[in-house]
Amino acid sequence: MIAPIYNHDFVETEAAKDVDKVLGVPGSSIIVLTGAPGLGKSYIAGHKSAKVWDNLKESGQRLYCKFDCTSIEALYNDLHQLFKDLDKTFEPVSDDRPKTWDIVYTFFETLNSHYPDYHKIFIFDDVEKLSELLKVLDHIGRYMRPSQQPSDAKVPDVGTWTMFVTSMKSVPRPAVYQHIGKDSFIPVSPFTLEEAKLLFKYTRLDDDSLEKLVDTLGGMALALRIFLKSIESEQADDSEDFLNGYLENIESQTKSLIEEGGVSEIEAREQSALVAIKIAIDRLVKDLPFPEESMQLLKVLSFFSERDLPRELIVSCAETVSTPEKPASEVTRLVSNRLCERGICVMRTENNSRLLSLHKLVKQSLKLFCKKEEEPDLLKKALIGFTRVLPKDGRRHQDRFLKFYSDHGRTLNTAIAHGFSRTPFVQLLHCDLLVGVAYCLSSQKSGVTKSKGLLKDSRDKYCQLVMGGGYSYDRLLKEQSNVDVSQRHKEVACILYETGIQHSLLQDEEYRDFIDKLPQYHQLTEKDLNNMLNVCEYKDLVNGHLTRKKLELFEEKGRTSETSTVLEIDTLVHVFISEILITIYRTWSKLHSKFSDASQEVNECIQHSEAALEVSRKLYEETGVYLLAGLITDRERLAMEIDRETSSEKLRSIKDQLDELSNVGDDEGKRYAYEAGLMRSDLKGDNYHRMVCAEWKINCYGKLYQLELANQEQHYASGQQLLTQVKELARKQVYSNSALCYCYRYYAKFLSDCDKSGEAVKYILKAMQQLGLSLKNGSGKSHPELENHKFERLYRSLDKYYYSYKNAQSEAGDDTKLLTQQGKLYEYLKSLTESWKNETPSDQPTDSTDNFQVFDEIMTSHTEIPPYGIPPENN
Repeated sequence: MIAPIYNHDFVETEAAKDVDKVLGVPGSSIIVLTGAPGLGKSYIAGHKSAKVWDNLKESGQRLYCKFDCTSIEALYNDLHQLFKDLDKTFEPVSDDRPKTWDIVYTFFETLNSHYPDYHKIFIFDDVEKLSELLKVLDHIGRYMRPSQQPSDAKVPDVGTWTMFVTSMKSVPRPAVYQHIGKDSFIPVSPFTLEEAKLLFKYTRLDDDSLEKLVDTLGGMALALRIFLKSIESEQADDSEDFLNGYLENIESQTKSLIEEGGVSEIEAREQSALVAIKIAIDRLVKDLPFPEESMQLLKVLSFFSERDLPRELIVSCAETVSTPEKPASEVTRLVSNRLCERGICVMRTENNSRLLSLHKLVKQSLKLFCKKEEEPDLLKKALIGFTRVLPKDGRRHQDRFLKFYSDHGRTLNTAIAHGFSRTPFVQLLHCDLLVGVAYCLSSQKSGVTKSKGLLKDSRDKYCQLVMGGGYSYDRLLKEQSNVDVSQRHKEVACILYETGIQHSLLQDEEYRDFIDKLPQYHQLTEKDLNNMLNVCEYKDLVNGHLTRKKLELFEEKGRTSETSTVLEIDTLVHVFISEILITIYRTWSKLHSKFSDASQEVNECIQHSEAALEVSRKLYEETGVYLLAGLITDRERLAMEIDRETSSEKLRSIKDQLDELSNVGDDEGKRYAYEAGLMRSDLKGDNYHRMVCAEWKINCYGKLYQLELANQEQHYASGQQLLTQVKELARKQVYSNSALCYCYRYYAKFLSDCDKSGEAVKYILKAMQQLGLSLKNGSGKSHPELENHKFERLYRSLDKYYYSYKNAQSEAGDDTKLLTQQGKLYEYLKSLTESWKNETPSDQPTDSTDNFQVFDEIMTSHTEIPPYGIPPENN
């Protein structure tokens, strides 16, 4: 659990003192800080949270989290992540678009139920857009009980709950919030001269100069702190001269805003603090080795959401403004470090990845100085940088980053929608953006509807791009009235493909230049890396993709050896536009897991997967490029059909198709699957692909066992033989324990289909054991798929199979013992997961053999599960 952090330059302003008064009242729990941006609301909330946290160090367990309340989706995602970290389920009443009441009340009830004796400290930041939030907090305030402090406690009783709320909007009638209390509504005012003196106590500024500074900056806390950092960082010998030059610069730039027109004198003077921040940024970048590129990068970043910019995204955007002589990674490092030094941004680390956050005022100040004529170019750079690293299925990424990228993508999408000149090239990139954001949202429980909406937008925009502005996708679909309904999406996909590859965009110089520089952003397989130039992970790769400089060396090596794995430019421009069309369809098809098996939505998903495959086949026939996207779609289409199929004849056909697909690498023409149409991976030795196909064949045999009574023994034996093959392939994976976990899960489902629930219980336990081994061996710490909710999913399967087993074997006598032991294993695994999550690498135990004996005890204590007992295996 992340702890709140003290601010070393904190000043006890009047608002901060008012917060202390409220915290000193027993039972107080909700404090609402209001005021304009940059006055220090979040600063006060964070500092006082740290104080409460430290005061409670000796009095019990604590929870802390800061929630982004800029939108209902942002709040939901942060709450969902908190519960995920706590290994708890977060399921509000509304699945489609959770309302403020639903999610906040569920948050309160769940934590109050599971952690009644914990001190819960939370910050709800920027709530002005969530009009109902204060009403919900006021309602649940009546249920917040005081904490059970001993009578001689040395710290004030802050109650079991302490919640800070920040809002730019004032609350007109705080008295109506009876359970918050009107004294808990604290307006945050600009710094007074006396408060500024405390902030600048170690400088040599006299009172008159300081008063002038406070007046010019409107007492804005953020601007004052940035100015203080500038003095400290630049080590100004004469603070007075430094200040005078700073103020003159503010006056000059504010005046130029008025003279350029469009901004009145009153409005411009209100922007003085923003001008001051921009000047501070100017000063910090002017001495950098690459000042022009650094400022361009900051302007590009201003088009994204201000919170949690992943470093890989910053580097990708830096690639769009830098040159080989001025490496993007170096520009990123210098800019990020200098911004943090000056207090202009905040950097934090999560899962070994660095995330940068800008303040709203910093973002606004950069926008203020973007000239209108340069905005289209800057926005295009942001779009290019973003789509290069946007998480997509098959591209390496961290699950936690899906939320960050969906927020940044929607912010960028809004910017594009506001009067931006859309060239065909930008339209194509916009389609790619929408598909990527849809993929990110599809992983979020509340994001399916929005994901589907974005995919519809991407279909329409692609259709308008290749067919002309008057066309929409639905119009094109209706025009296929002479085609069978189930085949219309496939027919439309063929029309869009044929029209797209003839588009004038393929000869556009800007598009071809973009394609020529694209390969470095697409993931290389381990085999690629072993066969190419020496690659240093930290210097030559960005999120697993080659940097521009390394790409040039890679291409040169290919030309010399005549074995380049980068396709020719004329092929690439054809492939890229076609793959975006495939990705639209296949991302839609992936939504099938969110719907019930018999729904119309699932039928639509299958039709979209068939459309994606049709385009993939056409592309292969015309270019010889076999896309990895097509391969994955083919696998998933067959998996969808297995789950829904009730005909034994069709199931046998699916099994045969899986056989053929698993051996696709034997076809010399399909020896390589191209990721994003650019880098190739060798399928002949692709054990992962073969493993997944074999796992789904096991499912086929389970369904056939139920449908063909005369051949049950044969199907059961076939499933057993496949298990041996899958285990062998799973052990060859990088994360072998995780792969074995999935292997045993599939086999447990097969056993359940074969009416062997006792064995199914055994294999679910073995799957849970493999997850525990992953954590014990350390691979779980870095593997993106090893999330705690996997335990919950396995446990639900375990309950299901155990229930079937208990009903079938009511006279067995071992039921109670088995149930107790599987529960013991589950609780142990949860505690093991939590300990690994909370410990730093240096604190992690090197030997957990004694504790890990619980697995052996559990797995051997019920070796004979009647009537289908099997001996434990040595894994």
